[in-house]
Amino acid sequence: ICCPSVDLPQLLSSLRDDIQIGAQDCGVNDKNGAFTGEIGAFQIKDIGCDWVIIGHSERREGFEMPGETPDLCAKKTRVAIDAGLKVMFCIGEKKEQREDGTTMDVCASQLEPLAAVL
Repeated sequence: ICCPSVDLPQLLSSLRDDIQIGAQDCGVNDKNGAFTGEIGAFQIKDIGCDWVIIGHSERREGFEMPGETPDLCAKKTRVAIDAGLKVMFCIGEKKEQREDGTTMDVCASQLEPLAAVL
């Protein structure tokens, strides 16, 4: 189960041990420091999570601001793996891209930076 970060401690303390818990995102920072509003991969691992989602379409689209690029998603993945997390790396096309027949090109362009950092 991947939930908002504020709910992670509650799930970790109340669910059975055979249910793995993950965060819905992590920051690109690989060290402790002043990263206001970000939750680091090492912090997610330290509280007992095994998983993190990276590259969800909502984060790639942005929230009334520029979304996360494939390069940023790849960097976050490297940081998460180095912290000991398992990553659900999301890729996908928009409806218009699917209708235009460019699904494979879009998905490949999202995977290229990831392949370069792994």
